[in-house]
Amino acid sequence: MAIDWNKPQPAPKALWKLVHTNFPSLRFLGIYNNRNVRGGATPSAHAEGRALDIGILVTIPLEKEIGDGLFKIFIDNATELGIEHAIWNKQIWSTTKGGPRNYKGADPHTNHIHVAFSQATSQTTNFPKTSFAIAAFRSGLDDLKKYRRTVG
Repeated sequence: MAIDWNKPQPAPKALWKLVHTNFPSLRFLGIYNNRNVRGGATPSAHAEGRALDIGILVTIPLEKEIGDGLFKIFIDNATELGIEHAIWNKQIWSTTKGGPRNYKGADPHTNHIHVAFSQATSQTTNFPKTSFAIAAFRSGLDDLKKYRRTVG
C-alpha cells in the first residue's frame, strides 16, 4: 500500500502521544504542514507529515528544563526513534552531522522543539527505550519539585 504523505505520519503522532501523556502542559503545534523550510526553497519534513513541533518556551524556567531534557532524550534515542534531526533553543542535532551544534536557521526554535523523522522510520510507532527515558525524566522532575517544596 502506498503511503499518503499529505497527512501526519505514524511516528510523529506516536511521539506526541508519548510526550503529551508525560507532560500534558506542553502544546501540540502540529505535524503536517505543506510548506518549505523557513527562509528556503526546500520542502520541510512537515510537508510530508514527518515532523513534530512541541510547544515549549525557553523563557519559562520549568519548560526550558523540560525542553533541555526532552532534546537530550531525543538525541540519545535517535536510532530507536529514527529521527533525521532535532532542533531546540538555537541547537540542532542531525544524523548526518551529529551535534548538538549551533543552529542558524531563520527560526531559533526557542518556542518549540522540532523533531523530524526519516521517510522510512516515520511509519514506526514503538519506542520502548524512549518511552522509559521520558517517563523516568518526568518522574525525576516530579521528585525534584517535591524536594524543592519541602526545603524551599
